[in-house]
Amino acid sequence: MLIPTCGLLVRAALGIAAVCMPSGAQQPTQFQQLGKAVANRLQPIPEDQKLVDCSHADVATLENALGSGMTQWIFNAVYAWRYVEIDGGNCVVLVQPEHRGLTREEAWTLLSASRLQFPNDPETDADLRAQTAKEKAYGEWARNLASFGGTATEEQGSINGLAYRIRYMGIDSSLAPLDRAQHHFAEQEKHALSRVRSRNASASTTPSTFALDLEFKSGGRTKELAVLVAEGHRAGTDESADRIGADWMLHIPRGRLLTFDDLFADPSAARVHFSEVYRSSLESRRSFYAVVGDDQQAREFVAAYKVADLQASSPTQEHFRHLKIGTVNPSRPTLIIEFTMTPLLPNIGECPHLEASAEYFRDLLRPEYRTAFNGTSFPE
Repeated sequence: MLIPTCGLLVRAALGIAAVCMPSGAQQPTQFQQLGKAVANRLQPIPEDQKLVDCSHADVATLENALGSGMTQWIFNAVYAWRYVEIDGGNCVVLVQPEHRGLTREEAWTLLSASRLQFPNDPETDADLRAQTAKEKAYGEWARNLASFGGTATEEQGSINGLAYRIRYMGIDSSLAPLDRAQHHFAEQEKHALSRVRSRNASASTTPSTFALDLEFKSGGRTKELAVLVAEGHRAGTDESADRIGADWMLHIPRGRLLTFDDLFADPSAARVHFSEVYRSSLESRRSFYAVVGDDQQAREFVAAYKVADLQASSPTQEHFRHLKIGTVNPSRPTLIIEFTMTPLLPNIGECPHLEASAEYFRDLLRPEYRTAFNGTSFPE
């Protein structure tokens, strides 16, 4: 039986309007220009991808389906897309520069262009140099946008004979509350390690040579918000390895750390709203359950998972503690809510997620935070 260890991602429906294609003498779209550039350079698509046509599918339905995303600068623009499992195959949903499902041929064009690694076919060397400079500028812009400033550092040592490693994220003074948070959390974990006896730690099933291995990294950011995430493990007192983690969301203009309740004008109503959205999508996860298998053990796991899924997404405060910011497309940042499932199914690994675009929940936010999820576009 295959037990899934990756998180489920459910995207809230956005109500995106249908895309109208230009007609007459209008200039071709960026995607049409890309298609022309790559027309004679199409790459073989592996048979196991089973690309399907979803150009006529409802975008909101596609957003609710299980999938993964990618963003890349290709030829003439930033392209963001998602792979979605529907009708026994893989649909490609273009998110940027247009937002719609693609035909099988269009998906083939996009994936070919991606594999060609920026397929420029300029008429002159000057064109090539200009395009390359633009690609580098976008990469630098994206890195700066996600950066917390400062220089990352690493601390190693031992406590009562137990080795530890802590990797701190580089954070500049404008995000000082996050820097204080990471050092305070690290000190708490070192104190917890000091209570572990060496003989217990030596027998523990830690995934590395460190009895405490902790890393701080970005959980996404916008101009007004930044999220810091802590992940790692620590040797337990019962000859086991305990997974440890935490996250902090900072409102940069006010220098204030926020919780879910701080963000929303009516936190209880917001939890009910997000919970209902998440649960309404359970039926779309048939493909996830299908990969588990069809033997008795698999069926028992799926039954337990479905129960835990409902419990984890119940609209209670304890289940809405972990927040991140999705920045696959910086111009359309999202709020990611990670529901706590580990106590319900200890071996599940990651927790199910709900990811919602700002347009979907902006009216639920407190007035002072309604611009916090505004996107940032690359300056053309």
